[in-house]
Amino acid sequence: MNVKFKNSYMSYLLLYGFYYFAMAMFSSLISIYLMDLGLSAANVSLLISMSCLFSMAVQPVVGYLQDRYSGKAVTVCLLCVSGVFGLCFMFQREYLLLVFFYGITLSLLNGVNPYIERLATTSPYSYRSVRIWGTIGFASGSQLAGLVYENLSPSSVYLFFFVSILAAALGVSGAQEKAVDKAEDKEKTKASNGHWKSILSVRVFLFYLLVASMIYAVTNLNSTYLPVLLQEEGVSVSAISTVTFLQTLMELPIIFLSPYYMDRLTNSQLLRCLFALLAIQFSVYAFLPVPLVQMFASILTKAVVTMSFVMINLKVVSAIVRPQYQLSALTLVSALSKNLTTIVMQNIGGNLVDLFSTGTLYAILAGISVLGLVITILKKLPDHTGDAMFS
Repeated sequence: MNVKFKNSYMSYLLLYGFYYFAMAMFSSLISIYLMDLGLSAANVSLLISMSCLFSMAVQPVVGYLQDRYSGKAVTVCLLCVSGVFGLCFMFQREYLLLVFFYGITLSLLNGVNPYIERLATTSPYSYRSVRIWGTIGFASGSQLAGLVYENLSPSSVYLFFFVSILAAALGVSGAQEKAVDKAEDKEKTKASNGHWKSILSVRVFLFYLLVASMIYAVTNLNSTYLPVLLQEEGVSVSAISTVTFLQTLMELPIIFLSPYYMDRLTNSQLLRCLFALLAIQFSVYAFLPVPLVQMFASILTKAVVTMSFVMINLKVVSAIVRPQYQLSALTLVSALSKNLTTIVMQNIGGNLVDLFSTGTLYAILAGISVLGLVITILKKLPDHTGDAMFS
């Protein structure tokens, strides 16, 4: 490998820009793609929920392989394999094969994500200057996906996915892993594993699992059915991609302004603001069937909510769980609140759309958001008492 490329800024640009570009190409229009193949909303939701089961099974194996062997080598290999499976998905029309190839591709992409995110914190460049390419990549991929879908063919999207994931693998190969003290790493692993009972005995953590489950339930359903809602209102696929592009760009001010609100508001205040935004957003979708208004609401609120919750989740867990248990606690939140909730709610949501309408689904999501707002008003969460996390 060219010495100038190794650990260069260009290697990180390729890694984050094209990894998230590939994620957008593969998943941003999946509900429209599958429904255009003739699948019902219930079948689409079942497919997406099954991908969560794949992720729950595959991610621990990926983590073991990365610890057992070279993290970089395993990640490069799995990115290339996910690209091949993504190409296979492009040619499938049988439902079970669609489920398998979508699930295995997405689970591999999600499986290497923790390692990829960790590289941003150990690079010789600032986290913001590196991670910003992920947002730009996802936004660009969402925009291009719609143009390719309409002007070339729906399946051509997955050719672009394949090429971009190979570019991301090249970026990983150029990034430099930080040397880890093996003895220290073993101590951290020992401290963070085997404490599920201790974590789950913390009552406020159980309450937070409920709150996080409500947020994941409504936001994941929104990601699946917002394109469908806009398409039903007569919005073109390319216009939907533009909306997704603009939504993603809204992450940039959220990331850069985080010290001014994440470290100044309490955890309860942050969660109340989050549920209030969700309730407003879903009420617009359900009760104001005006495409321009719905698109404007989604651009202003969708990415704001999801990106803010990524940071709120870290802040809340750091406040209610002891440091040696926080990695395990974050894993529990992901496994119990995110994956299991997605599996259940995606199937419920799909059936609601088939039996009633997308508007009905969003009216129910608005109700869940209002309930979450009430719950967080009635019960407060502890706050982080250490140094500012996002300065």
